[in-house]
Amino acid sequence: MGRPRIGVVIPARNEASSLPLVLTALARQSLRPDIIVVVDDGSTDGTPEVAERFGAVVVKNPVRHAESWAGRPELSLVFNLGVERVLRENPDYFMILGADTVLEREYLAKVITAMERDKLLVVASGCIVGEPCRVPRGSGRVFKTWFWRRHIGRFPLCYSWESYPVFKALALGYRIAVIPDAKMYTLRKTRSYKEQYGYTMREMGYPWFYALARSLIAITRGYIRTGIKMLACYMSTAYRHGIDPDITRYVKVYVARRLLGLGP
Repeated sequence: MGRPRIGVVIPARNEASSLPLVLTALARQSLRPDIIVVVDDGSTDGTPEVAERFGAVVVKNPVRHAESWAGRPELSLVFNLGVERVLRENPDYFMILGADTVLEREYLAKVITAMERDKLLVVASGCIVGEPCRVPRGSGRVFKTWFWRRHIGRFPLCYSWESYPVFKALALGYRIAVIPDAKMYTLRKTRSYKEQYGYTMREMGYPWFYALARSLIAITRGYIRTGIKMLACYMSTAYRHGIDPDITRYVKVYVARRLLGLGP
C-alpha cells in the first residue's frame, strides 16, 4: 500500500504571530501533509500573507463579522470552508489543526499508522502536553476521508458541531481513539469549561441530571459563573430537540455506561 495522502485545515483569525511556529512544525513532519489550507476568518494582522509565505492555500471567509465566532455555531461555517477545499485534493486523511497548536515531528506518522492498522478507527488525535485527553481533541483531530464523505459531509450549524463527528462515529459502531505518544503543544491554554457546553448537552440529548452534574463539577472546581451559565444554557427552550437521532440514542447508552462505571 502506498503512502497515504494527507490534508490539513487550519482556521485562523489574527494568528500572524503563531502561524509560523505551527506551519514550520507541519513542514518538519516525518509524514508531511500534501496540502495545507488556512481559512482566513477576517484577519487584520497579515495572517493570510504569512500562510501564503509558508506555501499554504488560503481560503477567505466571505462573511464579514466584527466579533469572533469562537464558541458559536457560526464557527462551523469557517471550518466547513477549509474542509471543502482540502477534500478537492482527495486526501485519504485530513486533520483539523488550531492555529495555536504545534505538533511534534512524528505526530502525523503516529496517528495515521494507528488508523491504518484499524479499519474501524475513523477519528483520532494525539494529546496536548500538560492537559487531560480522554477523547480526540478538536485541534489535531484526524479523520478518514471516506468516513467523512459517507457519514458527515459537513459540520452542522449548531453548538455541538465539533462533537458531532465523534459521537456520530460511536453511534454507528466505529471507533475513535487518542494516541498517547503523539504529542501536541498549545500556545494558549485550553479552557476546561465553557458555558456553551450547556447548549451542546441539550442538542445531543443528555438527560437533565447529567447536565446538572457536569455544571456542579465545574462549580466545585472554581468555575462558578461558567457552571451556572452551563446549566442555564442547557435549560434554554431554544434547544429542546436532539440534532441527530443516531446520536441522541447513543448518548442514552453512553450516560448509562458512565453511571455504571463501564466507561465510554
